[in-house]
Amino acid sequence: MTKTNLLLFVFLCFANVRGYSQNQKFSLDFKNKTIINVFDHIENISNYKFLYSSEYFDFNKKISVKVNQAKIEDILNNIFKSTDNIEYEIVKNQIIIREKEIKKNTSIPSDSSTKNQKVKISGSVKDDTAAPFPGVLILIKDTNRGATTDFDGSYSIAANVGDTIVFTYLGFKPVEVLIDDRTRYDIKMEPSSLQLDEVEIYSTGYQEIPRERSTGSFENISESTLKAKVTQNVFEQLEGEVSGLVLDADGRFIIRGLSTINGVRAPLYVVDGFPLFGGIEFLNPNDVKSITVLKDAAAASIWGIRASNGVIIITTKKGERNKKLNISMLANTGFSPKQDLSAMRLGSPQTQIDFNQAQFNAGLFSTNDLFNPNQIATSPLNSGGSLQLSPVVETLLQRQNFNITEDVALARLRRFARTDLRQEFKDRLLRPKTISTFNLGVSGGGENHDFRASIAYNNNNETTVNAGDRTFQINLSNTYDISSKLTVRSSFNMYQVSAFDNAQIIEPSDFFNSYPIVSRILDDDGNYVPQVGGRNVQFSNFAQNQGFLYPWTFNIKQEIDNTATENERIELRLSTAVDYKLLEGFNATLSYQYQQSRTNQESILNENTFAVRNAINSYTQLDENGFANSFPIPEGSIYRSGSGISKANLFRAQLNYNKNFNDGLHRIAAITGWEARTELSKFNNNTLYGFDAQTLDYTPVNFEDQFFSPFQNSTDPNALGARSIPRPSSVGEIENRFLSYYANASYTYKNRYVLSGSTRLDDTNLFGTTDEFRNIPLYSLGLSWDITRDFFEKNNTVNFLKLRVTYGTNGNTGPSSLSPLLQADASSRDNGPFRGLDRLTILSFPNPSLRLEKTKTFNLGVDYSLFDYKLRGSIEYYSKQSENLLVRQLLNATLGVDEAILNVGELRNQGIDTSLRFNPIKTEDFMWSSTSNFSINTNEITRVNNNSSTITSTRIFGSAIIKGEALQTIYSTRYAGLDSQGAPQFTDNDGNILDVTQAITDVNYLQKEDTTIPRYYGSVINQFSYKNLSLRILSTFKAGHVFRYRFGTYLPSYIPGFQQFNVQEDFGNRWQQPGDENSTDVPAFVPSNDFRGLSGYQNLADSNRFVDTAAHIRLRQINLGFSMPQSTADKIGLTSFRIALQADNLAVWSFNKWNVDPENGFFPLPTTYTLNINIAL
Repeated sequence: MTKTNLLLFVFLCFANVRGYSQNQKFSLDFKNKTIINVFDHIENISNYKFLYSSEYFDFNKKISVKVNQAKIEDILNNIFKSTDNIEYEIVKNQIIIREKEIKKNTSIPSDSSTKNQKVKISGSVKDDTAAPFPGVLILIKDTNRGATTDFDGSYSIAANVGDTIVFTYLGFKPVEVLIDDRTRYDIKMEPSSLQLDEVEIYSTGYQEIPRERSTGSFENISESTLKAKVTQNVFEQLEGEVSGLVLDADGRFIIRGLSTINGVRAPLYVVDGFPLFGGIEFLNPNDVKSITVLKDAAAASIWGIRASNGVIIITTKKGERNKKLNISMLANTGFSPKQDLSAMRLGSPQTQIDFNQAQFNAGLFSTNDLFNPNQIATSPLNSGGSLQLSPVVETLLQRQNFNITEDVALARLRRFARTDLRQEFKDRLLRPKTISTFNLGVSGGGENHDFRASIAYNNNNETTVNAGDRTFQINLSNTYDISSKLTVRSSFNMYQVSAFDNAQIIEPSDFFNSYPIVSRILDDDGNYVPQVGGRNVQFSNFAQNQGFLYPWTFNIKQEIDNTATENERIELRLSTAVDYKLLEGFNATLSYQYQQSRTNQESILNENTFAVRNAINSYTQLDENGFANSFPIPEGSIYRSGSGISKANLFRAQLNYNKNFNDGLHRIAAITGWEARTELSKFNNNTLYGFDAQTLDYTPVNFEDQFFSPFQNSTDPNALGARSIPRPSSVGEIENRFLSYYANASYTYKNRYVLSGSTRLDDTNLFGTTDEFRNIPLYSLGLSWDITRDFFEKNNTVNFLKLRVTYGTNGNTGPSSLSPLLQADASSRDNGPFRGLDRLTILSFPNPSLRLEKTKTFNLGVDYSLFDYKLRGSIEYYSKQSENLLVRQLLNATLGVDEAILNVGELRNQGIDTSLRFNPIKTEDFMWSSTSNFSINTNEITRVNNNSSTITSTRIFGSAIIKGEALQTIYSTRYAGLDSQGAPQFTDNDGNILDVTQAITDVNYLQKEDTTIPRYYGSVINQFSYKNLSLRILSTFKAGHVFRYRFGTYLPSYIPGFQQFNVQEDFGNRWQQPGDENSTDVPAFVPSNDFRGLSGYQNLADSNRFVDTAAHIRLRQINLGFSMPQSTADKIGLTSFRIALQADNLAVWSFNKWNVDPENGFFPLPTTYTLNINIAL
């Protein structure tokens, strides 16, 4: 899209269009119809919406109305002319009908001497949670004069002393105040105990469904809940708020268990009615108004082949009609302390010295590992003794070789015992993580239109140095009433993030597997210290004397200081829709969305990085005397780049119908539509050598010829060992197309019985070539019964009771790498005698039978509210049967391939979701409410043809697909303690002892542990408020699963020749002499070149000794907030002011024998502290 078109679109979004006035007149002619019939007809031909309660008046009463070009007030006066207990108020396009009798909340005696004195009063209105209450209607009793509260709950109105001011809002108890000579009145409104007809609305993304007419499993997260969480992303807003929704150990959301094995696992995310192509990380959480989670087939099946894992509907904030310009500002700043490196449970520097000494004593190293200063230049070069050793090993070898004296060696070892790389790593390469956010929002509206705009900026620095990101976001939305029948909606969203990450391989878990903790990063003068991973100084100097261009030593900080890496991503989302009212009850919607994502990755490694120096040196060519004579890779930096673009277009045409029949006894609501969607992704990457960042020049290199390294030699250019210069470049393109037809309908009888159904057919290029596999409709059926209306309508104990039952099918697709067509990779060989020749590698064979995965879901639910709505909740049982699952299947090799991913699996999930909200205490100043979400989910693989009796790592790590087992069930060897030589022992299935030399190849010798997926999970949320203070505490829990933890225990290396660094702290407790096996489980030291432990020590690592329960409770979040009293805010010129402190990841209570966080075993999640300030003008 060109800049001109983009600017035109934004201009049209905010162009001022004259809309249709709601002061219209009506011509009606009804005979013997119910009042509900009349209301429905007016709603269908206008923008008015009626809000009322059937408890105080029979709206099924039949009346006759005949008017010609009458105002709405005249019609209402006509309808209620013979009724004494009813009054109405018109607020914007809402008509609120209520009982006249209002209980007075405040009574203030009046002084007759000031009875007619004019005063201008103001104040604020808050709800029962002490939150500002916008949209409250304020009227001077017995007059038509009034006002409404602004978005922050403030108001002002002129009145006479002695007047009575009435505050009303649907679903809340009216409040009356008698005016005296005061000028400020702050009001608190309490929820009404009446069951109102229209309060809660669920969104499916295609339509909005009133709570009383829903049959499916929906769960809402309200705007007030979202506001109570300070975050930079929508994911954190969801955690712990919905039953059945769990965040797994990898940070992915799962709704009601896994419904697939190799297919797409993520829920479908929908924003303002449009599915997202990609994730939701680019959404501004401060723009989100509400989130609805669709959990069963009746709720989600309308989304077809992408709904099997559930659907998350996100609705963003919009402007409000007839509102003045509202400006809100939000600022967050927060930090996390540096990581606690003691959690790695590594041994002390002295322990590492003892370990290296044990390696040395076992003959693992020799003096050949030292550089020979008398080495003579040859071609090829002698690589012996060229690598940088651990400083302890180097010292021990130099002492053995008499390069240093015993006193010097001992002095060095004492210095190494005082050297701890963990502290230097923490000081030089780690920092506190910092986050900051600024958000500005502007909204408003007139009689015919509304608008909202927001901008946000995030500035984050990661805990590793030279890593972070900067994010900028824009969100615009508008709605216009062109006429009484035509409405236009539009929105524009832009997200740009620049992430920089120059901190290569310095994640602590990786770093301390590579560098001994007795070494250093910088010396006392600030110079780079050569580290393991490069050549030693002696060989590096020798090579440069031979004409090599660069030093050959390595230092991690030198890499960080000389590498510039930046990733940029830009997301654009534009949408527009037109709503048109057709005949009575009918309206049509045409909508379109365009989404684009551009990514660019750029990395410049200059000549001071080991990556560049090593590449140039490794390709240096030598003459016959061992001197450098040519450099196939030129001097200069290496530039690496990659880019990608993804585009998605969606067009939808939808017809909506909503109408009552037979005096309101029957209601039909239905939609039907057609949808076309395309998704296109392209990517490419490239590498340039000899790059100059100033001039942007580079040097072309010879990618065709083969070159030997300076440590090899051959006169045959095609001999094995020669290789081309790496050219990691590629180009790719993926396109998916969808054509969909859908329909949904519901029938309501007597406002208590609801029958619903939906169907959808998705045709796409993802599946096979015949209709048998392509055109498979998905459907759902649902029933609900509002039991309250039949048995408890006048009951104060049971306020609401509803039964729901649904059944239906959802679909799912496989990974993007799957295709019904043959897939192959075209490339050329890089080395050997066939170098330069094109080759075709078959990635997957054609599968014309490839089809969608299907999940059949049964759901039974009960919703309830008890004891004047103090106790509310729901309980649901579900059963999900997934079939046609994509499973890796072993095949007969004579077919030309030994395995393929086929639709041959079946999986069953069953579970219970419960949600309970309890308000035990609610006084004028103090409130306590508690919410608990609890879920049970079990799964079982019911069909698969891939059982094998051979042990593979898939069983150990839980990726084996086994009939009758749960997904991600892990197995272990049976540990039986140490033998008299300190070696681990095991038992078979009959209890016979197996020593360390015996291989375990029978699956019956393994012990089944359990699944790593939690069966039980949920959250507890407690909220407290006292006057202007509020406190919210979120805790989450998971149980019913296990995990494997190996990090804290010494395990001998079983890889011959592997130089192991940094053993665990319990190395000092290892077996050292006969009898120790009775007091320790830490095995004896075994040199890594001892083949007797090759399989046995792997069996130890895979044993049940390292498996335990993963159950835990997490104190996830605490938010403490203070809202400035309205009177104080008024004095300093603010509409409202709120400040909050939030702490995340405060504590974990685990129940395993190691007392570690089972989801973050190596490092616990750091606590984050955030300050939030929210100001409204």
